[in-house]
Amino acid sequence: MAWRQPRRSRDRGRTGDVEHLAVAGDGQCGIPLCLLIDRDACTVTVRGGPDRQIGGYRDARTAKLGEKVLLPEPMGIELDTEILENYVR
Repeated sequence: MAWRQPRRSRDRGRTGDVEHLAVAGDGQCGIPLCLLIDRDACTVTVRGGPDRQIGGYRDARTAKLGEKVLLPEPMGIELDTEILENYVR
């Protein structure tokens, strides 16, 4: 599983494109899950189903921080994101 935390929007500039390519690259490499924590939007996105044909992930689920999200197989757990709220300020 890969974990990514993009830079804050005020710091992004052109790095947003680079971060998007990095997530797509994770899927291209076959990494089964990518957890993306967006501190500006206070959301968590779980991307799964890597697809080398499309060069990214087939599935994406987004939840607000504080909610529980299901990390599908191969993790197969429910992640409580409430603790992550402490790190977005």
